[in-house]
Amino acid sequence: MLNRPRGQHRPHRRWATWDLSSRAERPDIFFRAAFWRVGPRSRAISLLPGAPGTACVPGSWVPLPSANLCALRVSALDFLFSFPLPFSRLSATSPNLKPPRAHRGKIQAMNPWLIAPPALVAGAAAMTAYGAVYPRSHLFGPVISHTHAAGKLALTFDDGPNPAITPKLLELLERHKARATFFLVGRFVRQCPDLVKEIAARGHVLGNHTETHPNLFFCGPRETREEVQRCTDAIEQLVWAKPRWFRPPFGFRSPWLGDILHQHGMANVTWSLIPGDWRSKPPGWLIDRMKPIAANAQANLPKAKSGATSGDILCLHDGDHTRLNGDRKHTLQALEFWLPRWRGLGLEFVTMDEIMRKAVEA
Repeated sequence: MLNRPRGQHRPHRRWATWDLSSRAERPDIFFRAAFWRVGPRSRAISLLPGAPGTACVPGSWVPLPSANLCALRVSALDFLFSFPLPFSRLSATSPNLKPPRAHRGKIQAMNPWLIAPPALVAGAAAMTAYGAVYPRSHLFGPVISHTHAAGKLALTFDDGPNPAITPKLLELLERHKARATFFLVGRFVRQCPDLVKEIAARGHVLGNHTETHPNLFFCGPRETREEVQRCTDAIEQLVWAKPRWFRPPFGFRSPWLGDILHQHGMANVTWSLIPGDWRSKPPGWLIDRMKPIAANAQANLPKAKSGATSGDILCLHDGDHTRLNGDRKHTLQALEFWLPRWRGLGLEFVTMDEIMRKAVEA
C-alpha cells in the first residue's frame, strides 16, 4: 500500500492510470502512465524508443507511458476480463510508485487459436477480392488482358449500343481506319437493333456484356447463366452469330463464371488500361489518363521484334449502363486526340477476333 498522511482519503478508483504532477522532474514518465503486472507466462518482446535497456520481468510492475509501450503478447479475453487498477494522484517525487497489490491487473500469454480464425478469414477475403477484381487474375478462370504483340492495340467499348454516341464513334473509327470490339448490354440490343447491325456491318466485333449489367460477384450461378444467355440470344437474333467474347460488368468475376463461359464457348476479356471515362470529367482529364498507351508503345515497340512484349487492351465506354443516350462526348474528344497519335507511333488497331487469329497463327 502507498504511504499517505493520516486522515488522507483513499483516492477514487478508476482505470489503470497514474497521474504525475511534474513531467520535468520525471522525463521518463509522461503525465499519465499505465502500470500492468507482467504475468509469469507473458512474453516481453521489446520496448519502443524512450526506455532503452528496460526489461519486462515476469511478476514485476512495469510503467508503460504513452510513448514507451511494452509490447506483450496479450490475450483479448484475458484483457477484457482483467480487473481494473486504481487511479491515484501522486507527486513526481514520490519514492514509491508501486500500485496497491490488491488491485493489480494481469496480462497472460496470447492463445494462438484466438488469432488463427480471424487471420484465415482475412486471408480468404483478400484472395477472393484478388480473384474477383484484379483484371489479370486467373483465379476464377482464364482471362485475356493484353494483346499478343506490343504493336497491337485493342480498342474496346462497353455499355452500348448508345444512339447518342455510338453512330458518331463509328464515323470516327472509320475515319482513322480503326476497328474495335463492342461489348453490348442485352436490353439495349433489343431497343436498338438497327444500330447493332450497323456496328457489325462496319467490321467491328460484338461481345457479351450481360443482359442488365449486374455485379456478377453478387449473382448466383443460375442468375449469372441467365444474364449471359439472354444477352447472347439478343445478339444472335440480329447478326446470326453467337458472341465469342465476354466482359464482366465492373470487371467483377465470381468463382462459377469461368465454367459458365466455357459452356457458352466464350472467353473472358478484361483490360490493361481503363481510364475511367464513365466519370463526368473534362476531355483534358481523360486525355491525360490515356497517356500510358503511348508510353507503353514507345517503351515496348523497339522490343517487338523479339516477341517478348505484349500490347494493350483499352477499355472505354460508348454508353451508360443505367440508361440509353448517356453522355460520352468526352470519350469521343479524347479519341479524336489520340487516334492519329497512336497511329503515328506505329500502333495497329485490332479486334479481339484478330488477336485470337494471329495468336493461333503464331
